[in-house]
Amino acid sequence: MGIKAYIPQTPLNLKITKWSFDCYLTTIDEPKSHLILRLPLAQATSTSHNSQLTSHNSQLTSHNSQLTTHVSQLTTHIMPHIAIISSSVRIGRNSHRVALYFQNYLTENKLATAEIIDLHKYQFPLFDERLRLQPDPSPALLDYAARVTKADGIIIVTPEYNGGYPASLKNAVDVLYKEWYKKPIAISTASDGIFGGTQVITGLQWSLWKIRAWTVPAMFPVPKVQEAFDVNGVPADKAAVDKRAAVFIAELLWCIEAVKRMV
Repeated sequence: MGIKAYIPQTPLNLKITKWSFDCYLTTIDEPKSHLILRLPLAQATSTSHNSQLTSHNSQLTSHNSQLTTHVSQLTTHIMPHIAIISSSVRIGRNSHRVALYFQNYLTENKLATAEIIDLHKYQFPLFDERLRLQPDPSPALLDYAARVTKADGIIIVTPEYNGGYPASLKNAVDVLYKEWYKKPIAISTASDGIFGGTQVITGLQWSLWKIRAWTVPAMFPVPKVQEAFDVNGVPADKAAVDKRAAVFIAELLWCIEAVKRMV
């Protein structure tokens, strides 16, 4: 069965079947029609199919472009954000150099987005009550709490003063509570002596444990900080410092990923 079509004033007639496009020739000498051309429908409609294929390819190229954009946005989105707390508010402080170094290291190596929470700029008053119980908290305190909450992980850079960490850091830790819950925190200590501030770690870790933060096992002590880094956070021995930082940051990033998977 098929559809027949006759072309007026010509000896040709056409027949379209389910499978092919046929062309027959009929002459006066021989009335019987002869099949002179048969095109499979796939061939007969190839021009149309090619046009559709070109259109599909164009759409596919557009979709691939959009997908590339989405992947790029997703990569940026899932990159962890690390806040670096620079604890010292002291005039002529040196530990801030370490905070600058970590910010540069994280961004230059594309390991995370990073910001410095500088307690020197906040100049919080002496702690009198936790944030959640304050009737009228200051905008600076609310901003600080928001930055801690937003961060996927924290690096605390603290100097050692007479065997302990500074009151400015104790203030900043105690004023928050729920913001620290399960927050991965890595501790870097600094001093102008040979021990690199390691004596403050036990006391600081204990306070963080009590408020249920997650302190990272790796440490980053910096002895003779005034010689190890310049004022812009550039290390005197970059290769050696970067090697230590790679282990320290890898531990923090592992903990950040672990927390995400537990949620």
